[in-house]
Amino acid sequence: MEPIETLKTVNPVYPTIARARGLTGAEVVVLARVGKDGKASNVRLISGNPIFLEAVTAAVKQWVFKPARLNGQPIEQDHQIKFKFGR
Repeated sequence: MEPIETLKTVNPVYPTIARARGLTGAEVVVLARVGKDGKASNVRLISGNPIFLEAVTAAVKQWVFKPARLNGQPIEQDHQIKFKFGR
């Protein structure tokens, strides 16, 4: 089996409300389904402050992946992604 490979990333926009509240140094971990087409969907929060989830989801849905392959064929697979906000 060949693992998922990240081809293009987009950084999330720091949420205004998080900045206003002085939330820095936050780590957010999500699980995204990478489809056979290399696009992410079904982004779910694993850990971190949910105030960042919307920004992370919007960013991850713009990422491009080379999907995992099994016996040479692309397959859907969940992929864990970690983000660090702030300092």
